[in-house]
Amino acid sequence: MPRLPAVTGRILIVDDDERRRNALAAMLSECDFDTQVASDGQEALERGDLTPAIALTGFGSMERALSAAHDLKAFWFLEKPVEPRAFKTLLERAIRYKKCSSLASHS
Repeated sequence: MPRLPAVTGRILIVDDDERRRNALAAMLSECDFDTQVASDGQEALERGDLTPAIALTGFGSMERALSAAHDLKAFWFLEKPVEPRAFKTLLERAIRYKKCSSLASHS
């Protein structure tokens, strides 16, 4: 099966835990993503561009994760700790989705 070309893009990581935030940023920068960080939702919103969000949750139930994803209008959600390859693939899909959405809205 042919592999899709690597996708790069800008990723905003929002987490109140500085160590987790920096660890995710380091992991994603190794994958050629341009990473930016924010410590909370307010700081994240100040950065302007509304892009597909992926909610990472460390708080258990599927119902709660789905509710958070719905409330945030998230593209997807994952439970912590994240598996790096699965997370990278999901980020690439979100970036492709954003690019396709942008093209469609300008047509």
